[in-house]
Amino acid sequence: MIGREQYVPQLRGAAPPRQGRRGVAAVECALLLPFLFLILFGTLEVGRVLDVHEILTQAASTGGRQASLGTQTNAQVQQSVLNYLSFAGIPTTHATVTVSDLTQPGVDVSQATQLDTLQVLVTLPAGDITWTGTTLVISNTSLIVGQSCWNSARGLVYPSNVTVPPGY
Repeated sequence: MIGREQYVPQLRGAAPPRQGRRGVAAVECALLLPFLFLILFGTLEVGRVLDVHEILTQAASTGGRQASLGTQTNAQVQQSVLNYLSFAGIPTTHATVTVSDLTQPGVDVSQATQLDTLQVLVTLPAGDITWTGTTLVISNTSLIVGQSCWNSARGLVYPSNVTVPPGY
């Protein structure tokens, strides 16, 4: 009779178990872990850039809406956009806000005529908003841009003699 320690059942076609494979998982982990971190940090950076781009676009849209009313100057619209960015948690030290009348270049938006095209352009260096500090996706000197174009509503007269229809 064969002792238990000597009898090892073998499946047909299976290789006998090897004893020296204990460190293979550690080596595979050591080789793949840098690539996994690279993918993780790259995904975080892309998400952050997209998030900041959306915030810049919304800030430009807010400034464009205020510029279209014709009640604020270029400087007031710029300050309003910077306040929006500040409240959203975006650093404004290197942010650039440009407010312009595309129909009549050089004219302040408070003096724009009816239906002039007004543009608000917000730029910010990518180095100001990265979380990981790496340049995996975008360089630190690249600019993230948000833009908005509105038509001037200055001078539009809204009816004030509107009557409520019967039944309301």
